[in-house]
Amino acid sequence: MNTFIKPLLTLATIFIFQATETHAQNFDTATLKLANADASKNKDPNHTKTKERIPRKAATLSAILPGLGQIYNRKIWKVPIVYAALGTTGGLFLYNLKWYQKYRQGVLVIDILNKSKTKPGDSTAYFKLDRVVKITYENSGIEAVRFSRNDLRKNVDYAAIYFAVAWALNVIDATVDAHLSGFDVSPDLSLKIQPDYNILNRTAGLSLALKIK
Repeated sequence: MNTFIKPLLTLATIFIFQATETHAQNFDTATLKLANADASKNKDPNHTKTKERIPRKAATLSAILPGLGQIYNRKIWKVPIVYAALGTTGGLFLYNLKWYQKYRQGVLVIDILNKSKTKPGDSTAYFKLDRVVKITYENSGIEAVRFSRNDLRKNVDYAAIYFAVAWALNVIDATVDAHLSGFDVSPDLSLKIQPDYNILNRTAGLSLALKIK
């Protein structure tokens, strides 16, 4: 008995879902026609133009001032992300540049002292060096100071590249958003959950369906 009841219940479930979906589609179609009729009465000829964004303008604004293109595209929530990326990379650049200059100055002063055979304690220039630079020299010698200077120089270059990449991504993001602003998703494009029946296994379930009419 259960062998016959199970397929009947499955078919009944599918029928109910299909009937409900058909009713919903008819209701959506009627609602869409009414909305289109009301919109056509008060149609603004410039509505499409004001809705779409100009990619070149968005790119130019973002290139001049990061985040301005995102504001133009009405994607204000992206502005903090843009400035977080630029602030982080810019901060790394300035931090490494500051210490590179300190170690560079240290190498110059120490080289002069070594050539003139002047003791560090007798030099005013050495006294003015950063404390960390002097500790590096006194503990590890001039080669350690040179190594730190060269390593910081590479970090400055990398940070500058990262900053430029972040700026370029800000421009690209604004340009892409401006292009997509003219992309209209039709009401006939729908992603729905609908009942499904597996003939081989004789089981009912749900499936995710993308319908384009």
